Amino acid sequence: MIADPSYESLRLTEKIGQLSESIGKPCYYIMNKATAENEQLICEHVWKPENIIARIPQNQKILEAGLKGEALTEKMDAVEQLADFLEKTKKNMKE
Repeated sequence: MIADPSYESLRLTEKIGQLSESIGKPCYYIMNKATAENEQLICEHVWKPENIIARIPQNQKILEAGLKGEALTEKMDAVEQLADFLEKTKKNMKE
């Protein structure tokens, strides 16, 4: 689940997290638009902060490309880490 820095998004992490637990499935969070100012606050209010698997920083180039419908050309360590996590999870599910 993508968790944006908003009250509504953070409350939704709890609802979706509880729903996923009720069906026996894990729920992980991607902290989106993280800044030095909001990262700690997000961690304090997201449901199960230990399930945050990536922190995507706020980035003006990404915002502009998204608004214009352009392909993303920025390479980000957080996205690479997320891809690694997903690959490992996929591999573990097959075993």
